[in-house]
Amino acid sequence: MAAKERKALRQGSPSAGLFVSLVNRYDLRRSEAHLEATIACIISRSTDSIPTIEKYTKDEQADELFLLGMMYEEGIFFQKNEEKAVELYSQAMNINGHPISTNLLGLMCQEGKGNMRVDCAKAIEYYRKAAEMGSLAGISNIGGAYMIVL
Repeated sequence: MAAKERKALRQGSPSAGLFVSLVNRYDLRRSEAHLEATIACIISRSTDSIPTIEKYTKDEQADELFLLGMMYEEGIFFQKNEEKAVELYSQAMNINGHPISTNLLGLMCQEGKGNMRVDCAKAIEYYRKAAEMGSLAGISNIGGAYMIVL
């Protein structure tokens, strides 16, 4: 467990620890100041000082939308809202073809989460797009989806 995760958990915030683990898991580069500000917001349960997305590059904006989507999907800091997660993942995908968000849209489509209906063919389209962007999870999920269809 990373030092930031341990610190967040010591401060009594499993949500902040989970947020940091998501940043680390998906290898998203964040400045110390950004992480500290976001962790402080999660711990205080206030959105006042969450960094605004407009100041980031397109890649950073897509990463931020992805993280917000994960937070909504998992109920971290915000009330769980899978429809909002689908919206945020879609925005990230549309900015620069964010492969992680594209793959997650496939999973949500395959499982009928958020405002998506179960549609394996559409899920495979998302997985294929993610795979074309280099997502190993997308490649794996194509196989898994075909196994379900067959």
